Amino acid sequence: MSQVEGVRITGPVQGRHADLLTPEAVKFLAVLHRNFEATRQDLLRARAIR
Repeated sequence: MSQVEGVRITGPVQGRHADLLTPEAVKFLAVLHRNFEATRQDLLRARAIR
């Protein structure tokens, strides 16, 4: 698995993970994270309040 700029995978990449986490897949996940993380955190906070 090659590195993607601005992305750090902190857990172990074992077995088939390296095959699945292609640079394109990691880029896609990074886009999802950058676009939706704030909303995800807001929803989690709202759920904790309920």
